[in-house]
Amino acid sequence: MLAAQVLLWVLAGIVDYVAGQALPLPPRMIFSARHWTERHNLIVIAALGEVLIAVGIAGSQLTNSIGLLAASALAVVVAGALEWIYIDLSTLVGEHALRAAPPTERTALARDCYSFLHLPMIAGIMLLALGFKHMPTLVGEADTYTGGQPLDHTGR
Repeated sequence: MLAAQVLLWVLAGIVDYVAGQALPLPPRMIFSARHWTERHNLIVIAALGEVLIAVGIAGSQLTNSIGLLAASALAVVVAGALEWIYIDLSTLVGEHALRAAPPTERTALARDCYSFLHLPMIAGIMLLALGFKHMPTLVGEADTYTGGQPLDHTGR
């Protein structure tokens, strides 16, 4: 069952990318490069919020230790660095490129950069969150951590 789900997700991704390249672009104009980039910033902020939530979930079942606090602090620094790299650096470059492009080419540029490149980037951030959720096994607290639970386990 899991293999079929993964296969369907991969197939959906392939269809999305192939159809996005093969189909003609609608006659749509991007009038505000800043608005376009800010909309995509919100998606990245939500994904990085999931990273911070994963850090909190990881430490909620453990007693405080130096290893857990150091790993949690490092995870927050990594999430902050990713936010800084994307929002304060990459977004400015993307916004400038969209502004500099002729209006007829903005739609293709936005599709390539913000549709095709955002999916793997968000997937990478989500995998980082999953890794941080299982972080306690790396700091020597494996005897008290009950790993392998579903992500929606509430303990009820």
